[in-house]
Amino acid sequence: NLEPAESLADEAAHLTEATGVSWISEIPARSIKAQIMQNRGRLEEALEMLQSPSTGPTGLYEESRAIATLSHVLSDLGRYDEAIEAARHGMDEAGEDLLGSAWCHRALAQAHKLKGEPAEAERVLRAELAMLSESDWDEERIQIMALLAAVLDDQGRHDESWKTLDEARAILHRFPPGANIKKLDDLLIGYSDGT
Repeated sequence: NLEPAESLADEAAHLTEATGVSWISEIPARSIKAQIMQNRGRLEEALEMLQSPSTGPTGLYEESRAIATLSHVLSDLGRYDEAIEAARHGMDEAGEDLLGSAWCHRALAQAHKLKGEPAEAERVLRAELAMLSESDWDEERIQIMALLAAVLDDQGRHDESWKTLDEARAILHRFPPGANIKKLDDLLIGYSDGT
């Protein structure tokens, strides 16, 4: 439920402001709030939240992750060239933040897919999968594979798409009992249905 999530995000931001080191949580708090706005269809508000200047130090891991969210919002607004530029900037800013770089790769691939460039989207996604090959970030890997399946479908490579979805489902089944996998499962079902 997004309404309580938005309220909790606001409350968390207010709590950290009183500590005197709110810059530690400023970027993640704004990113979470922007993602909630994005999911509620308030894209212009999400964009404004992400584009407002930061008051804290630069070079934090969260910056590239916030830029990935910015790229996704720009794609949702149909501003694909700006989304591509933002995602590339986030990849440059990620430094040692492997997950931030991965999120920016996925945002870049999404923008290329929506722009009608599935071959470039596939190239970016395969590079991201290679980058994460030694990691244990299975949730990100599943999201990449779901998008890759859609990109392969866009190219008429349906057998490869189904194989990719099957591989993603195999990863999903390795999650421990009790893990909240509904969102990932729904994502894979959505791509299986062509949505």
